[in-house]
Amino acid sequence: FDQLTVTGLQDPEFDQTSGFQIYPNPTTRRVHMNKVTDAALYNESGQRVRVFRNTDQFDVFGINPGTYFVQSAEGEITKLIIQ
Repeated sequence: FDQLTVTGLQDPEFDQTSGFQIYPNPTTRRVHMNKVTDAALYNESGQRVRVFRNTDQFDVFGINPGTYFVQSAEGEITKLIIQ
């Protein structure tokens, strides 16, 4: 392992001039947010699916593929596609 080199893994890059952002989008597993916050995940019908507390990332494993919305504690909303 002393010579193990990992390539292709990068920290998420966010546009610092915009508000609430998530990365990657679309996703299959882990979602990163550009700030530490409480967040709620809603389906297209407006039903809350999950809540995440005081974090800058969350896992969508086990959630059916589709279009969802992530709302931050400040009320900012962004669309998320789960593949």
